Amino acid sequence: RFNIIKERVLRGLRNWDFQQPYRQVGDFTRWLGSEKGWINEQYLAEVEPLKAQDISAFYPQLLRQMHVECLAHGNIHKGDALRITDLVESTLRPRTLPRSQWQIRRNLLLPPGSDFTYRHTLGDKANVNHCIEYYLYVGSLDDHALKVKLLLLGQMTEEVGFDQLRTKEQLGYIVFTGAKFAATIMGYRVIIQSEKPTSYLEERVNAFLALFASRLDSMTQEAFEGHKKSLINKRLEKVKNLDQESERFWTQITSERFSFVQNEIDAANIKPLTKQEMIDFFTHYIHPTSPARAKLSVHMIAQSTPKSAEANAEAEADKEKKPSKPEQKQQLIAILSEYLTSLNIPTSPDKLIPHFSPLDLTKPNLIPDILTAISTYLTTEAKIPTEQAAAITQQGPQILSAVLPELGIEIPVDEEDLPPAPQVKETVVIEDVFAYKAGLAMSKGPVAVRALKEFEEGGGE
Repeated sequence: RFNIIKERVLRGLRNWDFQQPYRQVGDFTRWLGSEKGWINEQYLAEVEPLKAQDISAFYPQLLRQMHVECLAHGNIHKGDALRITDLVESTLRPRTLPRSQWQIRRNLLLPPGSDFTYRHTLGDKANVNHCIEYYLYVGSLDDHALKVKLLLLGQMTEEVGFDQLRTKEQLGYIVFTGAKFAATIMGYRVIIQSEKPTSYLEERVNAFLALFASRLDSMTQEAFEGHKKSLINKRLEKVKNLDQESERFWTQITSERFSFVQNEIDAANIKPLTKQEMIDFFTHYIHPTSPARAKLSVHMIAQSTPKSAEANAEAEADKEKKPSKPEQKQQLIAILSEYLTSLNIPTSPDKLIPHFSPLDLTKPNLIPDILTAISTYLTTEAKIPTEQAAAITQQGPQILSAVLPELGIEIPVDEEDLPPAPQVKETVVIEDVFAYKAGLAMSKGPVAVRALKEFEEGGGE
C-alpha cells in the first residue's frame, strides 16, 4: 500500500513540470521571496528515497505536539462546534505547542533600486511557451495607505494591460496584471505566457508601464473617480455563499491579522485618494526608470521553438490541412453573424460578406479593419444607432484576439507602431539562490490588528 501511494505522489511531482508555464512561475516567485520554502524538484529529491519505516517514525513526532485552530460558522450551534473541536483533540491527543515555538512567517525584502532576474528552463521539452512574472515590491501589508494605492493601480491597469499586451501586441493568450500579496508584503506583478523570448517580454512590460505613466498623467478626473468607485464596490461586495464567507474568514485567520473588516477599511482608505497621490506612487514604485523601485523577474524558458515543435508534430502524424484565407474569412463571418444575432441583431453571413470583401487577413491593423467593417454594417444596413454600434464594437478587440487564433488567423503586429521601451538599469542574474537569499533582509512577522482573546467568550473582560 505504501508503494502505491508513494508512486502516486511521485507521479504528481513529475507531472508538475508538464503544466503550462504560467501555472509554474508563481511557485518560483514565492520561493525566491520566502525565508523558508521549497520548489517541486526539491520535494521530488526527498520523496524518492523514502521508505515506509521513515513515515512510521515521522508521523508520531508530527502529531505529538501541535497548535489546533478550528473555524465553525454558518448553521451550527455553539455546543456542536465545541463538540467537533473536542473530537479533534480527543482523536489526535496532542500536547499543546507553546507559543514560543510557533513559526513566524516572514518574507525577504528587495532593497530599493534593486533589479534581479531568475531563469529556469522548463522541464517539458515539447513546450514552446516561455513565461515571465515581472514583480515590483511595494511594501508591508500593514501599510493601508500603500495597499489601497496598489489595489487601485491594479484596477486601472487591468483592462489597458490586457488590451495593450495581448490584443494590440499579441504577446500571448495569457496576460495578467495586478496586485500580488505574500505573507507580510505586497507588490505589483505582470504575468505573460508567450512564444516570444522572455527578454522581449520584459522589454514590452517596461514599455507598457512607461505608456501607462503617460495615460495616468492625462487621465480625466471623471475617469479616475470611476476607477475608485469601481474598486470600492468590489471591496464592499457581499459574499454570495458560505464558501466565499469561509474563504474570507480563513484568509484573516491564516494571515494571523484577524482583520475581519479589512474590506471596509480598504474602502474607507480608497475614498480620499487623489490622482496626484497615484502619480507619485507610480513614479516611485512602478515606473521602469525609477531609481527607487525594487524588481524581481522570473523567466520560465522553453526548450523548444514553434518551428521545431511543428516539425516534430508533422513527423509523428499528418496535420490537419490549414484552411485557406478565403475559408478563414468565411468562418470568421459566420462566427460574427452568430455573435450579432445573439445580441438580437438579425444577421446572416450573406449580409456581412459585402462589408468584408475588401478585408485582407494578412495586413497589419487587422482587428481595427474588422471592427470598421462591423461598425459600417451595423450603422448603414442594420440601422443600429451610432452609440449602440460603438458599444458593441468596444468589446471587439478582446473577443477577436481570442477568436482569430482559433481560426488559424495570425494577427500581424506592426513593430513600428509599438510604444518604445525606456532604457533601464542592468539586471543582476540570480545564479546562487542561497547566496541571493542570504543577502536580503527579512520583513517583520504578521501582527494581529485585534488580540485573539477579544474573540473568545467574554473576551477583554
